[in-house]
Amino acid sequence: MKLMKFKALKLVTKRIVTVLYMKYTQFLDLQGFEDLDQNGKPTGLKLPYIITIDEASQRILAIRRNYLENDMLKNKINYFVQYKFLPGLGFYGLGLSHMIGGLSKSLYFKSLDN
Repeated sequence: MKLMKFKALKLVTKRIVTVLYMKYTQFLDLQGFEDLDQNGKPTGLKLPYIITIDEASQRILAIRRNYLENDMLKNKINYFVQYKFLPGLGFYGLGLSHMIGGLSKSLYFKSLDN
């Protein structure tokens, strides 16, 4: 079964990096949690889940649904994480390329120095 990496929690102590667990997103057809049609019969459709696996022992720690409970279509929830270099005006932040005046400008001026 091919799993896609979602994110990992890492613990850093004295230059040793220990991965505590890995999270994967996967579409599964779990026994007892099948997608049912209006008549109550399993449809065979795979539903989106988030699986948490212990990296050391390879044991499954948790399986959580990745769709809203009252969603009839059971659409996957897409997560968005915004990493900002500096907070900006409004929703969007400023990146390093904004601070140095754009990558093309910085490369142009660096080539003039040579």
